[in-house]
Amino acid sequence: MQVLLRPLQDYFKGAQCIVRYRLWKWALVPAFTGVAFYAIVLVFILFLRLELFKLTESWIDGDAFRFSVVFITGFITGLLLLYLAFLFFKYAVLILSAPFMTVMSERIEAGLYGNNERGKLSLAGILSDLKRSFLLNSRNFLIEMLWVAALFAVGLFFPPALFLALLLWGVQAYFAGFGNMDYTLERYFNIRESIDFARRYRIMVVGNGAIFILLLSIPLIGALVAIPFATAASTVGVLRVLKENYDSEFPLHFSNQD
Repeated sequence: MQVLLRPLQDYFKGAQCIVRYRLWKWALVPAFTGVAFYAIVLVFILFLRLELFKLTESWIDGDAFRFSVVFITGFITGLLLLYLAFLFFKYAVLILSAPFMTVMSERIEAGLYGNNERGKLSLAGILSDLKRSFLLNSRNFLIEMLWVAALFAVGLFFPPALFLALLLWGVQAYFAGFGNMDYTLERYFNIRESIDFARRYRIMVVGNGAIFILLLSIPLIGALVAIPFATAASTVGVLRVLKENYDSEFPLHFSNQD
């Protein structure tokens, strides 16, 4: 039970850290980026659905059977487009938020563990954070797409929708949580080591990602708060694991590694 409650506790503690250390300004850019992408994705979906309706309207021409075919295929296509749009939105925000969320993570670490190294923005740091985030999240995006394709293929022969939905939720949560945690992991591990860390502590990763997706699913508000809250929560969780299990490698206050 504690394993299941830990991610929720991390979110509460992370939110407290944002308030206590006055980190809201670092959340503004990711928040506005999220809202902008949310609006773009929404407009794109509405435009595409409208165009598809125009293409099929003349073909239906009052025929009930044709209407049923178009309705069913349109519904399935709409769900798939919505899922893919959400996927693109999630990864775009994760990548573009990297420089700011890395600084937020560093400042939370400084506050919790007395580390004197406070996060600062620099051109070199921004480019480095964007590069690593792009490489890691591009890899995660491709793997997640393979999982989605495989699960949809299985779903054609193994119909239970609830089972399929739970698997898709788990896959999304894992890669979302991993993306959030890498804002902290990047200070201690290379990409290969971060992948191993995420696999080893996958329950914590899935827990963080599941709450993140729930927040992100809330219209507008989710786009504003999901990334900052998830970053703060993942920082709290990752640092706890490092202190408990990696203290010999990163002693005392986990001084930054170049």
